[in-house]
Amino acid sequence: MKLIYALAMLVFLSGCAMQPTHNQLSGTSAASLSSLSSVNTRLTNEISSGNVQEDEIWNTYTNKAFGFSIKIPKMTFNEMQSEVIAVEDLSRHQVFITTKEYHDEKEDRMKPVTLESLRDPATRNPVSWVIHRATVKNDADLDILFKKEFGVTCSVGEKSSLEQQGIYRIQLNGDGKSRGETQCDPGDRLQLIYVPEKQELFYWIMGNGITFEEGTNSDSKTYDKDMRNSFHVL
Repeated sequence: MKLIYALAMLVFLSGCAMQPTHNQLSGTSAASLSSLSSVNTRLTNEISSGNVQEDEIWNTYTNKAFGFSIKIPKMTFNEMQSEVIAVEDLSRHQVFITTKEYHDEKEDRMKPVTLESLRDPATRNPVSWVIHRATVKNDADLDILFKKEFGVTCSVGEKSSLEQQGIYRIQLNGDGKSRGETQCDPGDRLQLIYVPEKQELFYWIMGNGITFEEGTNSDSKTYDKDMRNSFHVL
């Protein structure tokens, strides 16, 4: 009888030793969750894009999908002070730098911008830049794109190196005719940023006036030049 009791106790104690304690389970679970959290945080940081605050005036907008960043002011004057935002249009390879609201002249009121309204030049917020990204393998591709986008008599002009290594600003050659007669009319202050190594071209039109500004007073700050100069290829 004593032998049977001893064997029973031995089996019981062995079973207890094999079961993990509550603390052991909690420790394993916490370690696993910590590992998963670390991986998720790393992946989120790697794929994230958006605004990072620089100071009281500027944010830096970064788009890793398109491969560029640019400083944008937090606010600009558009009938009233309005927040500056980036609206991504990935399917058409373009990003709108615009304001959260715009003045609808037909309805004579401020309205929130939408992707649909930005896509249509007739309804587009005038306080906007449209940054395009195109794949170009060589000068021949550049020439084709220039003729398609800006006019059949446009051609590739001089390339000048920018401060960022391997990045070039391209001049667009026209046909020398006046705006009413020319077949090469890209608009005012066209920006062409070429990245041969990545076979990429970024381009946008700044317009003939100031787009982003602190206000309408003569001593108000203007932001366009600083924005253009901050453009950075990732």
